[in-house]
Amino acid sequence: MIKKQLEGDNMIELKNINISFEKKDCIKNGYFKAYPYQITSIIGESGTGKSSLLYLIAMLTSKSCKYYYDGKLLEFNEKEKNNFRNREISFISQDSILIDTISVEENIELYLQMSKSNYTVDDLLKEINLQDKKHAMPNNLSGGERQRVTLACAIAKDSKIILGDEITSALDDENKQIVTKILRKCTNQGKIVILVSHEDNIIENSDRVYRIEHLELILEKETSINSNTNSIVDNRKNTNFFRIFKILFYSNRKYDLRRLLISVVVMAFIFLSASIFVTSNEKLNNENYSTNNLSINKLLAVSDESGFFHQTEGQLGYSVHFINYQEPLDISVINRLNNLEHIKKSYDYYTFNYLMSSGSGVSEKMSIKVFRDNKEILKRSNENTINVDKDYPFSIIPFFPEDEFVSNNSGIYVNSNMAYYYNIEVGDILELEINVPYAMLELNNQETLTLDDNIEAKAYNPVSCLGNRVPYKGKVIGIIDSNSQLDNEVYLHHSIMEKMINEQVEKYQKNEIEINYNIFEGYSSIMDLKPYAKAIFVDKKENVLKVQNDINEISDEVFAYNEHQSMLELENNSEQIKDDTIKLTIVCILIIVIGVIVIEIFYLKKYKSTYMMLKLIGYSEKKKNKIFIIHGLYQGLIILCTAMIVYIIGSIPLIIALKTKENILLIRSSFPDFYNTFTGYAVFSWQHFIFFTSILGLVLIVSHFGMKVFYDRLDTVKWLRGK
Repeated sequence: MIKKQLEGDNMIELKNINISFEKKDCIKNGYFKAYPYQITSIIGESGTGKSSLLYLIAMLTSKSCKYYYDGKLLEFNEKEKNNFRNREISFISQDSILIDTISVEENIELYLQMSKSNYTVDDLLKEINLQDKKHAMPNNLSGGERQRVTLACAIAKDSKIILGDEITSALDDENKQIVTKILRKCTNQGKIVILVSHEDNIIENSDRVYRIEHLELILEKETSINSNTNSIVDNRKNTNFFRIFKILFYSNRKYDLRRLLISVVVMAFIFLSASIFVTSNEKLNNENYSTNNLSINKLLAVSDESGFFHQTEGQLGYSVHFINYQEPLDISVINRLNNLEHIKKSYDYYTFNYLMSSGSGVSEKMSIKVFRDNKEILKRSNENTINVDKDYPFSIIPFFPEDEFVSNNSGIYVNSNMAYYYNIEVGDILELEINVPYAMLELNNQETLTLDDNIEAKAYNPVSCLGNRVPYKGKVIGIIDSNSQLDNEVYLHHSIMEKMINEQVEKYQKNEIEINYNIFEGYSSIMDLKPYAKAIFVDKKENVLKVQNDINEISDEVFAYNEHQSMLELENNSEQIKDDTIKLTIVCILIIVIGVIVIEIFYLKKYKSTYMMLKLIGYSEKKKNKIFIIHGLYQGLIILCTAMIVYIIGSIPLIIALKTKENILLIRSSFPDFYNTFTGYAVFSWQHFIFFTSILGLVLIVSHFGMKVFYDRLDTVKWLRGK
């Protein structure tokens, strides 16, 4: 009577079993039965279909058979199979599969969330003798430790059926005994335990043993059913999706930090594209170029556009020639520049600036004395003049054989401003104390302020020259008209200036120049003198604009200036520049989209074991989708919040400038250098921000949906077999 009662109570019975594997028949017309309170083992030679039979019992395959459970014939569709597996079955795979992205504790906690078991994680770890591995990641466990953790997960789920595939193969004898004891404890609770095994220990402790041999399923061993008929209670409970989400994703700090990094990278692309959107046309429309009497075929290539004045604004023009920040040109830029077509000649371009740091750390000023007929000529009074500096600062500028000057290596030219303020005439003798550079000084933690409101500085650790005062005497042989009221310039032949530089560099290299290194230590670095600009002469006038464009396309680290370029020529090229801007913007968008999709795919691949484990557990499509939708929303929220924070923080100077109407450069000067370096391209625009975050959101949705479809199409059995 007791036996009949138990046979109908949650018994598994499979009839007419037909299994083939890789086009080879394994079982024909087989019969299998497993009872609660018993361990049932399946044995046989390798390749006879033991695991395939276990997958059939787990409803992971659709092989031909009639499946009875609790005395009822089950004819389930895929959704019903998932529900049955989720409700009734715990599966322990041969490879001891765990979710790799979460810890041992979180793997077990995931299964505890699916039952009303009174077990705790600590209880289960104690049973399998792995208390010290609570916070370990699965990849850091040995094979035997993984097998014991998967057993703990199966117990935590508290299902009525436990299926195991070679679950003791990696265990030593002591741990095999522990596992056998745990399995027997499960049967005493009325569970059905079905194992595939070659282990003698498992076979000896089994109540029923089936052997697969010659396409037959043979019952080799059968013992009486335990008469302890404690009722089996359904311990299923509703899934706490947010708790499972926290276990699977939120607790995974490593990938969250990675996602924050991705967000910052994406925002860097957005800043770059924003600057292209907002500033390109404005910059194009506001740049005006000065002209003078130098060669019309001449270009200057400099490393930092903000390092010199060149804008004409109202009655005040600015000279191109004086270079304020001597940021060295990259050697690769110079090499590419020298290989361009239509360049007749190029020279290293240095200017001797009015103020220059000396080896003692003091900024030395250049001086000038004017003599006419052996009498010193005094400069004009600075009262009621635009230049309030009594010394009338000036610069020494090189001229070249290709310039439209009378070729005289020993002669001096001055511009009309210089002639006016110092009362210079042609034929006068000038005695100069000139600042000649011999090394370069890179200031640390110093911000470069642009000299032009419409141009953003690139050099945030400004480089200036370290120089020595050198006397020079020469005769004025010409005066050049100037279109600016502020530039005071003295012109020397480039060979003279080059000779002066070489002499000072040689002294520096021989340690003949006294330098107080203690003064510069901590806030600056001294390095060898390198070219920071190139004077380029083009073979023909009609090729000047082409060469200029070719130089500007070499790199963002070089800017070519044509001092004779008119606004009309700029306007003629504006449409092409706008088209290029649009193309560049589209490229930026494509880079963002493709980059984020690739990053998302690699990111979601980390969760392959998570998704496949949920399929194995028996989560329905609705449940899996709900969990991954929550995950996608969570990751999207991280990106959105990070993007907003980074975007707003990066735009603080501009926001303040808009509110206070102050110059943004003055505002930026009060911020730390690292901040200004990072936010150099930040342009605040809510429309632009919304546009790109929308694209980002769309990319996230497409990536998640694509990976979900991919994982849904994966065969669970093939995944279990490692294929």
